[in-house]
Amino acid sequence: MDLSVIKSNALRTVEEGTLLAIHSEQEGMAVIQLYDTSSSEPRLIAENRQQIPDVPNPSGHTMTDGERGVKDIDLTTSNKQLIQRLMDAMLGIKPAPLTDFFDGDNYINHNPKAWDGLSGFAKGMEERKKSGIITKYHRLRTIMAQGNYVFCITEGAMNDVPTAFFDLFRIENGKAAEHWDVVAPITETTFRD
Repeated sequence: MDLSVIKSNALRTVEEGTLLAIHSEQEGMAVIQLYDTSSSEPRLIAENRQQIPDVPNPSGHTMTDGERGVKDIDLTTSNKQLIQRLMDAMLGIKPAPLTDFFDGDNYINHNPKAWDGLSGFAKGMEERKKSGIITKYHRLRTIMAQGNYVFCITEGAMNDVPTAFFDLFRIENGKAAEHWDVVAPITETTFRD
């Protein structure tokens, strides 16, 4: 099968080996799908969907706008290693300061409830804490990269509800410059592998 058919609605893609991640908007939902392309018919192996709010986030971004286009192919490995270290920190495997991964306030966040920059990240975490939202990350399921984009899937929980976190990062100058995510409770259709 020609992969252009499943890429036709893609806003952003990440391809590594036989894996293809596609970030798209479908019927008012932000969607990230992960395909196995090892056979002639690509097979959907993971999918997360989240309703796009009617208004942009506090910094004026939607879940799907922002930069597009893969570049810096020669930096694929180092960009993947950066996000692997970030995920290790988020999982509590190897704590590190967030400044190791983000360039201060030069960070664009497309999460519907987030502000830009590290100061916005800290503000968002404080707001979540005040609202009683407890987020835990249990394990990194997938990480893949292509040039300046790194995609990962983490399993965890929000307020004890099993949750899948599908995160897409754009890397610039060795730091995470932009972030999109699709976060939803894990269902029988989230993981198909």
